[in-house]
Amino acid sequence: MWRPLTLLVFLGLCLCIPCAATISTLKPLDASGFPNQYFPGETPSLSNSAFPGGAQPGPLSAWPKSASAIPLACWQVVILTDHADGWGGSCTGLTHDVVEAASIDKETCQANCGQDPLCSVWQFAPAGGGCSRGRASRCENKSSEVVLQITGAQRLMHGNVVPIRNLTDIEVADLKFVGDMSDSNNVTSGIKRCRDICYSDILCQYWQFGTGAGVYGCHLEDTGASTLQRMVQYPLTLNLGAKKNRSERHARRGVHPALLPGRTP
Repeated sequence: MWRPLTLLVFLGLCLCIPCAATISTLKPLDASGFPNQYFPGETPSLSNSAFPGGAQPGPLSAWPKSASAIPLACWQVVILTDHADGWGGSCTGLTHDVVEAASIDKETCQANCGQDPLCSVWQFAPAGGGCSRGRASRCENKSSEVVLQITGAQRLMHGNVVPIRNLTDIEVADLKFVGDMSDSNNVTSGIKRCRDICYSDILCQYWQFGTGAGVYGCHLEDTGASTLQRMVQYPLTLNLGAKKNRSERHARRGVHPALLPGRTP
């Protein structure tokens, strides 16, 4: 059985830029900009027409960017998980912050990640190279926590998230399996970790947690994919990028994400 798969659009309405004017396909915090029940459709044109603006919003379509198309820092950064609260924070795939490495302390490491919207996790380990940060999904390596002697780590969400469609009974193709994410098969903890990983990555639009045989665990949009084989179809259609599930093995039940505040001041 599957838990919810949610289509997300990150709305980057930061204080310094009037981002509301940058997107016509989705009105921030306005339910009239959400798709109707016919999304996804059988064809790209049908999927796009399900949105009042005539097109499915693309990744970062409302996020403020520089002249060179680099995502700008947002005014709001939310801590999703914290080493200070018992989270290990030993994540793979992070990059050492080598700029003035000798002078970077834990507070500077945190600040640098908070100013980079593409940074979802930071960790500080004096014995393991100091500051490391970046986008990471695998952060449950208990042995590395001891070896690295991590003294600080956080998973951050830049801005807020608007789930614009709960894709009940829809299976999206080309999601990446990143692990079971749960403690002793605790589905609740697994769902939260899976959701938080997607929410902390501004490029992630889809997450799904499976509880059935052969599908247990967290499945996310692979935001690091470099080939079309691993990219989720855009616009999403039932003809190629997704399919309706009618079997118990793929049924989605119970959890329906609430509408969260958009990325606003």
